Amino acid sequence: MRTESNVKLALQTNRYNAVRAALCLLPLEFTEEELFTTIASLSYIGDFRMIYGENPNKIYNIVQKQFEEFQSIYRPIIQDLPAVDYVSVDRIVQDDNLKVRGSMIQQLPKKLQEKIQYHHKWYLNRMDQFRSVNTQEPQFSQSIANSPELPIYVKNGISEIIRGPALGQAVKGIFTAGLVKSSFYISAKLAKMARAKKR
Repeated sequence: MRTESNVKLALQTNRYNAVRAALCLLPLEFTEEELFTTIASLSYIGDFRMIYGENPNKIYNIVQKQFEEFQSIYRPIIQDLPAVDYVSVDRIVQDDNLKVRGSMIQQLPKKLQEKIQYHHKWYLNRMDQFRSVNTQEPQFSQSIANSPELPIYVKNGISEIIRGPALGQAVKGIFTAGLVKSSFYISAKLAKMARAKKR
């Protein structure tokens, strides 16, 4: 049974997951605008409509029109996470310590983690490095964090999840419900991932 407190908790969990996923796609130093644009873009990864027929500035426009709402939602999360912090009013820096970044990857939803791990193993095999890497945790997540292919793993993983018929349907209305109500970053998808993580 859904309660208001459960919905709020799921919403906040989804937002933290959105930030962690976005951090995997961003350089060590970036602006608030880059963070918000990356978060907003997550639900469109793998969506063919962004290649054919959609306004190429759609994501940028979403962020600019609701910039203050993005700040009110995501600034407290950035300030709370140990791996990232503000260095000026609108500039943010990530911790480049592999233990810290590996731990962040381990906190992503289980389904996305599994996709990322699969793509990292494929990359290691392609580079003939698989035998030299410890596949036990936390070492394997640290290896993933150190990979130059990490943004590709995350994009491919999200794209593969979005392509699922049920999740694809859920994505369609994400932004039509408004910023706060939709919780941004594909609430339906991340809630499903979070439930899988607990199993």
